[in-house]
Amino acid sequence: MKKHFLLSIWMTMVFSSSTIAQSTPGIHFQGIARSKEGLIVANKQMNIKIGLYKDSVEDGLVYEEIKSIKTNVLGVFFVNIGKEEEGKIFTKTSWDKIKWEDELAFIKVEIDPDNDLQFLSLGFYPINASPYALHSYSVNATNIRGTIPISQGGTGTTNLKDLKNLLSIDKINNTPDSLKPISKLQLNLINEKLNSIDTNSLSSRVNLKLNKTDTVYLSNRINQKLNSIDTNSLSSRVNLKLNKNDTISLSNRIDKLYQAIPSPKEWGCFYDTSRQATTANTATAVQWNFAAASNTATITNNTVGLPTRITMQSEGIYKVFYKIQMLKQDISNDELSIWIRKNSAAYPFSHQSFTIYGGSIKNSFTGNYYLDLGNKDYIEVFYSVKSTSSQIMSNPTSNNPSRPSTPGAYLIIEKIN
Repeated sequence: MKKHFLLSIWMTMVFSSSTIAQSTPGIHFQGIARSKEGLIVANKQMNIKIGLYKDSVEDGLVYEEIKSIKTNVLGVFFVNIGKEEEGKIFTKTSWDKIKWEDELAFIKVEIDPDNDLQFLSLGFYPINASPYALHSYSVNATNIRGTIPISQGGTGTTNLKDLKNLLSIDKINNTPDSLKPISKLQLNLINEKLNSIDTNSLSSRVNLKLNKTDTVYLSNRINQKLNSIDTNSLSSRVNLKLNKNDTISLSNRIDKLYQAIPSPKEWGCFYDTSRQATTANTATAVQWNFAAASNTATITNNTVGLPTRITMQSEGIYKVFYKIQMLKQDISNDELSIWIRKNSAAYPFSHQSFTIYGGSIKNSFTGNYYLDLGNKDYIEVFYSVKSTSSQIMSNPTSNNPSRPSTPGAYLIIEKIN
């Protein structure tokens, strides 16, 4: 099973490389982990070994490191090759001693999904051009000879005076305006303006305006306006508006709009706590004896009267999630198959294969699917095993600490469009 899992990771891996900021050089690497059925492997802790090579043979190894990574909810993981970061386990050779001026041709990726440091190679990949920018760290300014012209990014000279001439800034005077001299004519005009008749006239007019009749008149009009009939009329109109019919109508329209906001109309959550057994190599439908909550989604019986069908009332795209807990008391392992049927026909690409570990270990298996259903369509979750000792089992309530029971079968269905 480990081999199948690793191959499925390789088939969905995404590789990109780029240089990091100059203060923390490194090569950014990211990938997406999926199971062999194409499902995203979320929140999975694993080890990854990455090596840089001059060519695709082992003798060309330049740098190698091992890091512990964890996929996120989308199955994506990130590694900064060469950077000291959390999860770094082992480094072979020194990142700082890599000669970036020598061409690096390949990167080798190895994965350890079981965290036992047993790696499986996923092959060699050619390196993009962007990591070669790390060669810029080795450029030594003392290697530059002669004078670089301005057109090529240099100064074009070896001294400040000639640089000012080249940039045409040699005539600029940096004296601040506050220290610059003014002409005698400007000074006389400023002194004359301070004593001008029109300045005195303006001051007198301002003082006179403070006591002028029209100012008093304006004040009286403001005081009178506070008690004016039209002000009282406006207040009455505002109070009346608060109880007006159109205000009530607006409130009713808002309530109707709130009720029109779309929400999922059909959904259901179903489970079963009974022990469910089957015959070896026989397709058997999972039973659902309880509905935790539902809206129009219902449990219906199959042709032999068992509650195996979940029936929806209208057509649309539905999201389905199921979880099955299996138990096998003997020590040998078993093979489990789970798939979905729609209206008694197998739904395309819904089959998954799992390994049931024996020795009374509780094995949980999950699946996520989007199904296209019509009016009154029903779905069933089917499974098969190779040993009759493999059974669907639930857990009773537990103490220390107090915990609720775990159903042996659990399903959620929700219309999404």
